[in-house]
Amino acid sequence: MNARSTIFASIRWWALLTLGVGLACNLPLTPLPPTPTLSAPLAPLGSPSPTYPLSVASPTPPPPTPTPTRTPWALLPTFTLMDTSADCDRAEAGFPSIDITIPDGTILAPGEDFVKVWRLRNAGTCTWTTDYAVVWVGGARLGAPAEVPLNAVVPPGGSIDVSVPMQAPLDPGTYQSYWKLRNAHGQLFGLGPTGQDVFWVKIVVAEDTPTPTATATATPTATETPTPGATPTATSSDTPAGPTATPTPTTPTPTLSPTPSATSAST
Repeated sequence: MNARSTIFASIRWWALLTLGVGLACNLPLTPLPPTPTLSAPLAPLGSPSPTYPLSVASPTPPPPTPTPTRTPWALLPTFTLMDTSADCDRAEAGFPSIDITIPDGTILAPGEDFVKVWRLRNAGTCTWTTDYAVVWVGGARLGAPAEVPLNAVVPPGGSIDVSVPMQAPLDPGTYQSYWKLRNAHGQLFGLGPTGQDVFWVKIVVAEDTPTPTATATATPTATETPTPGATPTATSSDTPAGPTATPTPTTPTPTLSPTPSATSAST
């Protein structure tokens, strides 16, 4: 670029700058807004500040997070674990026999009341409590209750006599009633190695025969056998004796003995 071009460019920028300043001077002036004056004294520190409406919408704040409340400690209930082993509940016949009353084949009258007593031994590893019971499981019920609770606690190895009230049927025949034990959880168990065998009562109801009526019989009369040399005595009999004849006395006739005759003796 030569010197002439530089001079013309400088003149053109100055002309534009002068034109711009002149136009700016001809524009009307806009007065500044008045300074606001405070009509109330300033609030002391710590007091809430006044709120003014905002022209710009602010986003909705999230809901406050709830403060967790502390739950007091509570004692949990204690539970007893159930022993489900095969050796927990088992029974066997007591000593010297399981049948304390009413052995098998006992003969009873129709409708006769009786009490069956079994002696049972705890052959398991669990203690029998009063929540245990003997229950009817089959056969003739014999008027007995469906179950009879144990009246004592039986530890392993102990024995108990269980009494069950019963009644003989009215019809003659042979009757057998089957029973088992029930634990506190409602499970049945009985005798034997597996604890599944039942125990029972077996009775025979006799026919109701009429009682024979006693009849009067004649009592035989005792007689005495005469003893040799003894004077016989009169015996009484059912037939009255007639009048006794009085014997007539007789005069004995004298017997003459012969008189010896005189003989002459020869000298």
